[in-house]
Amino acid sequence: HKYHLHLFEEGNPEIALNLLFRKYLSEHKEAREEYGKLKLSLIEKLQQDKKTNTKLSEYNLGKDKFIKKILQKAGLKGLFVRFCTHYDEFDAAKDLCDKYFPEKLLNFSSKNFHHFMLYSATEIVGYAQVEVKRDQKGVLQIFALEEKEHAEFFINTILKWLMKIGVTDIKNNIH
Repeated sequence: HKYHLHLFEEGNPEIALNLLFRKYLSEHKEAREEYGKLKLSLIEKLQQDKKTNTKLSEYNLGKDKFIKKILQKAGLKGLFVRFCTHYDEFDAAKDLCDKYFPEKLLNFSSKNFHHFMLYSATEIVGYAQVEVKRDQKGVLQIFALEEKEHAEFFINTILKWLMKIGVTDIKNNIH
């Protein structure tokens, strides 16, 4: 047997998201069957282990639109911070930077730069680019939000992640 295990820290909003998705599928046979067919078609079309220039496989990327559609139907609410890994997320990051920081360049090639997306339910509402320097100092290079009231949640989530990886000296490079 192969298993796909999701592990989250207690209280992480991704737990509710995953449970909501599972509950909706268990209560809606037609959606469950559609999801099963989508997964089978993706397996047939793609080599499941083939990687793209993102951190996710083509298999996972192919399920994204369906999952968002189900989460919208299920009434997903709340804020979620994720690493930028999907084509749509890269495009949204570029759009937000062009809108708020047209002079800044996104750095998707360096392993020292980490890219965070802020979602309100299934809609992208924020982007942050954080550089972790060799001396374990963190620099917030870009911070773009559509809704300012989400800033504290977004920043605190990023700070919590930085502290978990051992970064304690954090600078904001944006004025």
